[in-house]
Amino acid sequence: MTIWNIYVKNDPMGTENSLLSIFLVEVMRHRSRLPSQLAADLNVSHATVGRWLSGQDIPNVKSCRKLSEYTGIPLERILVITGHLPDIEQRESKETILSLLKKPE
Repeated sequence: MTIWNIYVKNDPMGTENSLLSIFLVEVMRHRSRLPSQLAADLNVSHATVGRWLSGQDIPNVKSCRKLSEYTGIPLERILVITGHLPDIEQRESKETILSLLKKPE
């Protein structure tokens, strides 16, 4: 069973949390990290990452800043993915998230 199957379920809180789950799962996959390792890397609890992945909670702005530094993705994009900011230009999609995580060659 993959992390995706464990954490991503029907999202009662809305699409933003589903996108957050997708984003976090992809970050962990690209970095070969488990949720507990991601939590340690971001200096948050394992339970906090679990709530983010399950859609029960979203990162606060401080954690969004840490995610931005950790992934190299601009803070504004992280804030859109987490639902703190509306995305005026376009809705985030799994493809957009994947393209943000790809390293330039």
